[in-house]
Amino acid sequence: VKEREAGSSKYTLKKMMKLAIDGITSLSIKPLRIIAVLGFVACLIGAVMGVYVFVDWLNGNTVPGYATTVMMPLFMEGITLLSLGIIGVYIGNIYMETKARPRYIIDSFVWNDGDDKEENSNCEDVEKNNCEAEEKEATGNIDVKHEGFDGDKM
Repeated sequence: VKEREAGSSKYTLKKMMKLAIDGITSLSIKPLRIIAVLGFVACLIGAVMGVYVFVDWLNGNTVPGYATTVMMPLFMEGITLLSLGIIGVYIGNIYMETKARPRYIIDSFVWNDGDDKEENSNCEDVEKNNCEAEEKEATGNIDVKHEGFDGDKM
């Protein structure tokens, strides 16, 4: 491996970790959904363990304190994590909405043949062309090609 010609890097591990965390959390709500799923899985495991402990209790194979030490904390922490995940996804969706990013990006307009552009516009848009395109799209006289923008979706 060749030595760096410009000296040593001033980009510390702390700065790299902050950049990685910002990159993961600022563009998507996927981590919040993963937390909600982990909470659901923990609840499910706690419930299955509860059934197992109940069946053992019916058979007389009980260990004193086992259910309260293992099953109940797992189930309750799963409910807590699931609740936090649901609230986090809700707040994440609010955040994505407030960024005001478009749901899709219009790639191009394709005008139908024989359509005349009408000058009677109710739109107060500064750009007249955008206003006319919106009116034609609303009346069905225009085909809109767009490419999907689903950066906010899982």
